[in-house]
Amino acid sequence: MITTNLEVKKRKISVLENQIPYTGEYNIDSFHFTFDDEWNGLDKTLVIIADNQRYNVALLNDMCVIPYQFYDYKGNVLIGLFGTDGTNQTLATGWLPLYIEDDAYARGVEPENLPTQTQWDLFITEINGLLEQCQATKQQCQDILDQMGRDYITYIGELNQIKEDTKGYKNQAQEILEDVEDIKQDIIDMGSARTFATFYLDAVTGDLYVINAESLGNMGFFVQDGDLYVNINSEVV
Repeated sequence: MITTNLEVKKRKISVLENQIPYTGEYNIDSFHFTFDDEWNGLDKTLVIIADNQRYNVALLNDMCVIPYQFYDYKGNVLIGLFGTDGTNQTLATGWLPLYIEDDAYARGVEPENLPTQTQWDLFITEINGLLEQCQATKQQCQDILDQMGRDYITYIGELNQIKEDTKGYKNQAQEILEDVEDIKQDIIDMGSARTFATFYLDAVTGDLYVINAESLGNMGFFVQDGDLYVNINSEVV
């Protein structure tokens, strides 16, 4: 099998590799075309002129199997291309002459059960439509993957921010606990530094009695012979 690579640029056909199929067989060799951007979106058809007969072969994915008519004539064969968008846009190339040698193939025997050109064109159009749908689906899948990638980056950023916020909240809670411990200690210190006493005044005699007199020393008071005195040399806390 020989695959001939050709290029279509500025509507001119050029052979990219020195692989001209001078002879061949039915359904063996193939043409593969590379087009410039002018042909984007067009359905492309190969045209063959041999022995003053014209044959059209639709391209599928810019390729086609070379029909038997190409080799069924000895001498110069012309090939060209045209493309259409199905409405009003049509492009066409110039002709590329190729010389076909005679070979051992039995001439005049046309293979049976070949699709008509109309059937083949409909088939190629349907296949090209399916290829476009597949390409669109592929692009949609790629867009979804790209969006998932962007969402993943966003979620990671948000999770990292939550993590940092949690650390901040933990530090604030620790500071609050430390403040509570300080307040607790202040209360304990206050309770140990200050002592309270209860006094009882007899309204009849005018005498003052002290309850919890054993703690009055911490306040600068002392009791002697039942009377309450103040120790002026003691520091009252």
